[in-house]
Amino acid sequence: MGLGFEAEIARRFAGFTRRGLPGYFRAGLPLFFSHRAESLTVHHDGGRTTLAAFSLAVQNSTQLGNNAITAPDASVDDGMFDLVAVPPVGFFGAVGLVTRLALGSFGRAPGITRLRSARFAIERAASGTIHTDGEPRDAAARLEINVRLRSLRVLAPPMVTAP
Repeated sequence: MGLGFEAEIARRFAGFTRRGLPGYFRAGLPLFFSHRAESLTVHHDGGRTTLAAFSLAVQNSTQLGNNAITAPDASVDDGMFDLVAVPPVGFFGAVGLVTRLALGSFGRAPGITRLRSARFAIERAASGTIHTDGEPRDAAARLEINVRLRSLRVLAPPMVTAP
C-alpha cells in the first residue's frame, strides 16, 4: 500500500484507458510539480518515527511492479512489512531517485526512510487517497497495517504422478 505521490499517481492512472509504463509517467510528471509532502507519524515495533513524506509505501515484497525495486531486503514470507518513505525532493533529486530505481539501488538512497515491522500505524493530518496494490481508494487519517501470518490459503488439485 502507499500514500502520497504514488497514491495520487494510482488515482490518476485509474482513469486512463491505456495501460503501461508510459501512462505512469503521463500521470506522474505534471503531478510531481504540484504535489506536497505530508507530515506523518509512523508507529512501529521499534517505536515512533515522525517524518515528512513525499511518498510512502508499505510492502511485503521487493518491488512495486515493473521491476521497480524499492525494498531490496523485503520478503513475502518473513512476517514483516518494509516501509519506504521518500522525503521532499527537488527535480534533480527526483532524477537521481528515478535513476536509482532503474539501477535497483533506490532502497538504499540517502534520505530514504526505511523501517521494518510486523505492524504500522500511520497518522496524517487528514483523510486522503491511498492505493492498495495499485488500486486507489479513500482512507482515514489513521491507517493500521498488520501482517496476518499464514492467512493465505491456496487450493490446488492433487498432483498426479505418471505411471
